[in-house]
Amino acid sequence: MKGVLRVGLLQFTALPVQRWLLGCGAVMVAAGYLLPPPGTVLGLIGLFIAFVPTLFASGVLLRYISAPRVVQLIPHVRWQILGGMVLVPLIIATAFTILAMSLTPKDDHALLWLRIAAGVSVLLISQFVLIAGARGTGFWFLILILAAMAPGTTATRDSMHWIGNSPGLLGTVLALSWCGFAIWFLRGRPLAAPRITSMVGWGTQNARTSQPNAVRAFLFGDPSLTGQFTTGMMAVVFMILSFGLMAWLNGSAHSPGEIFMNASWKAIGIGAYAGIGGWLVTRRSKFLWLRCGLDRQALYRLCEREAWVSLVATASGTFLLVPVVWLIGAVNPLEFAALLAIQLCSGACLLYLGLMRVRGWKLIDVLSSLALFIGWGLASVSGSFLAGHLWLVLAICVAILAAALGLRLIGLYRWQRIDWLVCKPPSPLARNEMNPA
Repeated sequence: MKGVLRVGLLQFTALPVQRWLLGCGAVMVAAGYLLPPPGTVLGLIGLFIAFVPTLFASGVLLRYISAPRVVQLIPHVRWQILGGMVLVPLIIATAFTILAMSLTPKDDHALLWLRIAAGVSVLLISQFVLIAGARGTGFWFLILILAAMAPGTTATRDSMHWIGNSPGLLGTVLALSWCGFAIWFLRGRPLAAPRITSMVGWGTQNARTSQPNAVRAFLFGDPSLTGQFTTGMMAVVFMILSFGLMAWLNGSAHSPGEIFMNASWKAIGIGAYAGIGGWLVTRRSKFLWLRCGLDRQALYRLCEREAWVSLVATASGTFLLVPVVWLIGAVNPLEFAALLAIQLCSGACLLYLGLMRVRGWKLIDVLSSLALFIGWGLASVSGSFLAGHLWLVLAICVAILAAALGLRLIGLYRWQRIDWLVCKPPSPLARNEMNPA
């Protein structure tokens, strides 16, 4: 029982950002109860802030924990992990139901509890099963996007309304999902840790032996740029096909040109995701520092350069969309390029946000991440409005680049003062003491 509780607590407090958001959410919930009745909505927002990281990180975290190299010597560890997973939907559904009893005392709270528990269970289980690699991660996000856009069709909306108002069906979904997952999880098959940041690997075997390729192998696990270019191209194609299919099914676009443009507006988001290279090089930079003989400032510039190369390579597919849009003529290519510029500037900001996170999560890291995510979300949602106001797009790009410059200065300050001597290999005397034979 102690192991089950420990796993359950770990899913809410494993990451520093989770602890920060959990504390902020607790303060907002307490403030919502102390304020007059309309202020109770603040508590609902606080619960969302506290539990969102758990919903989107818990499955990946438990997949890491379930790897044989982590738990192979712990008895009955899979039963403990399974019990800890069951606690997550129970806790989240109970917390939202208790708050709903204060907001809407006349509603059917048992039915609300079943809805939340079933939804969280399906989300958590599918995340654990699918996110084992880059392909599974893309497929999981595609399913998540399809589920979010499913209410757009009348038949799907009626089906979801029918299931959501039937306690028997919700209970059946809850029981079948956990029973099926328990049978699959407890059968003892070794589970690999997720590798969601691995490159496609095309061209890796034919990469020449050179210092740039060796540096890239240390920082990204792939010594060639072919994998990064291929990953960017495949991501754009995947987004075009996925969102194009959804636009065609929803009836929001009819002609091939409209379908392509509808999907292209979403595909340019790859430009923002391309900044993930800053996080990757930071994660593995200390191992490179021990081998290349650079000081901290020189290593920062090396990692910064490689992160920018990764950004350009990964975002290369979005660059090709601009001439294609110009050839189709469905929209002004200048407006399309302006919105792409916002995504690329957001990717640069994400890059430096990753580079500055060399000493763990700090308060400024959490606040900067939230501000970047909220700003990127608002800019993405307001794309149609921004397309007609190019001066506003230019102002937003300037503001994002100024924020990226500030993050760069913070990152450089941290890199100049980080102590990586603890990563040095043990001395010969220490090795002799550890291995007396």
